[in-house]
Amino acid sequence: MGQNLTAGQTTAITAPVRHPRLLVQITLAATTLRLSYAETVTFDGNTFSKSGVLVSDVKNGKGGIVTARLKIPNEENVYTQLTLSGAFDFAPVKIWQYYGTGNPSTDDVIVLLDGEIYAVPDMGPAIVFDCATTGAMTRMMPDLTLGAPDLNHMPFAGQQFRIGNEVYIVEIR
Repeated sequence: MGQNLTAGQTTAITAPVRHPRLLVQITLAATTLRLSYAETVTFDGNTFSKSGVLVSDVKNGKGGIVTARLKIPNEENVYTQLTLSGAFDFAPVKIWQYYGTGNPSTDDVIVLLDGEIYAVPDMGPAIVFDCATTGAMTRMMPDLTLGAPDLNHMPFAGQQFRIGNEVYIVEIR
């Protein structure tokens, strides 16, 4: 025997399915990019411009580390020079998701990532950025030769230390 749906259930299953909307904020030294996947919107007093930015591979890992991949259209190579000059290296990035249309309120959004860009694996008609929770990924430093007094105050090999937002791992050779 079948059951009849309630009015609320009928409304819910006949409503249009909407993909989540995405907002991305990248803070560079000279400017802040605010991008929206869909239409241009205002969120938290800021305008996020329609750009077609895509977010994929959002993963929650060990220790609360979140990673994600951004893909930003690079029409007319608008972001090429910034990328080549290193402006995006470890730049702070925030990614929000919300459902619906129009300007979201702060109650409507879900924070997917509050972190930084740590790699640029692809650049062309679109630029791909790998992002992670701030401090989760380390960057390679040139080999340095340290002596007293600096070496006297360094941690042991394999230990991590922070300078600002940067995390370094001590390697003894």
